[in-house]
Amino acid sequence: MYVIPGDRDLVSVIETSKHQNLQLDVDYGIILYNNTLLKKLVRNGIITISTNFEAMGKILAQMISKGERKQIENKCALILHNSL
Repeated sequence: MYVIPGDRDLVSVIETSKHQNLQLDVDYGIILYNNTLLKKLVRNGIITISTNFEAMGKILAQMISKGERKQIENKCALILHNSL
């Protein structure tokens, strides 16, 4: 299982696995941060841990309009695709 922080590392892992004749979801799995449309398409889908960008934007807008400065926890979700 690979937990990969960025898209550049994803390319490296996939290229290396091709050279080693490894198959995603059979021989290894991948979890990435922040879901994108591309991650749904790559190798039948990559599992992601993604922040809720809509909620984050609403909270940020409220903080700006109220002049607040605070640290908050933004919820995230595990989005399952076929990479396990």
